[in-house]
Amino acid sequence: SAAENVVVVPGAKPMIFYALLAVLEPGDEVLVPDPGFPIYPSVVRFAGAVPVSYPGLDVARLAALITPRTRALVVNLPANPTGAVATPDALTAMATLAQRHDLAIVSDEVYGRIRYDRRADSIAALPGMLDRTVIVDSFSKTYSMTGWRLGFGVVPAALVERVTKLVVNGTSCT
Repeated sequence: SAAENVVVVPGAKPMIFYALLAVLEPGDEVLVPDPGFPIYPSVVRFAGAVPVSYPGLDVARLAALITPRTRALVVNLPANPTGAVATPDALTAMATLAQRHDLAIVSDEVYGRIRYDRRADSIAALPGMLDRTVIVDSFSKTYSMTGWRLGFGVVPAALVERVTKLVVNGTSCT
C-alpha cells in the first residue's frame, strides 16, 4: 500500500474508532468477534449501528448472521483474548463473504507479530481485499511499548480523506 494510505494515530484504539465511524451509518449492522475487545461493540453503538456478535472462527455461523443491513466485519487475528488464529481456508472464506456481501473489513492486527511460528496472515493480503480493508496496528504489543500510544491504519484510498478528517478533528497529537 502507498504511503498516502497510512494514517498515524495515538494508538490502535482510535484507529478502530475512526475506521468504524468512516464506514458506518445509523442502523447498519457490524459483525464483531465474541469474545473480543469491548471497544468493538462500543464504537459500533456510538455510530448508531448495531453490533452482531459472531462466535470464534466458524465461517458458516458467521455467514448465517449476515443480513441486508450488514455493512462491516471486524476481524481480530490473532484474537484477543483467546489467541485464536484463522486457517488460510477460513480467512479465504471470510474474504469471500466480505466480497459477496460488499462488506467493509476492519482488521485489528495488533497481535499479528506475537506469534511464535510466523506473522499472522492478514485478510487484506488476499486478492481483492485491500480496497475494502482498514488494517489497524500499533507498536504497543509487539515492542512492549504499552504506555506509548502509537498506532496506525492502512486505509483504502476511498476512505483516506474521510478517516483523515476524523483524525484531524478528533486528535490533537499524533
